[in-house]
Amino acid sequence: MSEQMEVTENTVPELSFTAKVVGLFSNPQAVFENIRLYPSWGLPVLLAIIAAMSFSYFTQDLMLAFQKEAIYESTMIPEEYKDTAIEKMEEKSDTQRNLESFGGSIVNIFLVYLIGAGAFLLFGNFFLGGQASFKQVFSMFSWAGLIGIMEILVKLPMVLAKGSLHVYTSLAVLLDPADYKTVLFQLLNAIDVFTIWKIIVWAIGMSAIYRFSIKKGYMTSLTLYGMYLAVTIGISQIF
Repeated sequence: MSEQMEVTENTVPELSFTAKVVGLFSNPQAVFENIRLYPSWGLPVLLAIIAAMSFSYFTQDLMLAFQKEAIYESTMIPEEYKDTAIEKMEEKSDTQRNLESFGGSIVNIFLVYLIGAGAFLLFGNFFLGGQASFKQVFSMFSWAGLIGIMEILVKLPMVLAKGSLHVYTSLAVLLDPADYKTVLFQLLNAIDVFTIWKIIVWAIGMSAIYRFSIKKGYMTSLTLYGMYLAVTIGISQIF
């Protein structure tokens, strides 16, 4: 039986890049089953980096204003150092800011993808007793990251039109944006159209990569997202 399955799998051709992109939105199960056989991550990671760089480039002025506001409101930075910190930020040229934001985008994408894929691998292999390689899980997480690119494509025009980074596609729209630091706001912001989409895609990806039931896939993605949410909200409340 195993030999027959191996022969059948080896006769399945690898999907093209275009087919994977289209399939991720129309038939993600088939895409992730193909990725299990032919794991790849280069192109989706490159697209994620380009999208993050583009967002940083077009919102650099808004980001600078947001960082200044964060410094002024911070209780961790002594008052006598706040003006100095802001002056140093303002002294940087546009080229310096772009290089820093572009470098930060690259590092951030790789860190998020490595940590995210590592968490899914740990949960799938050790807690649920599955068997998958890091390359397979990292590939799944990277292709699922295309949902994040869609989020940027939707939110960037909204940010530029509003002239503010405070744009939301979540239940946070029910609250005043000025309350963005509160626990309630962050919890409602977690119930987001794109976040729900990612959780669904992660669940399908895990069930395909590990050949788990879809129930196990949802349990994994919901558990890990819940842990991530608890950590990020906890850190934000401390600092």
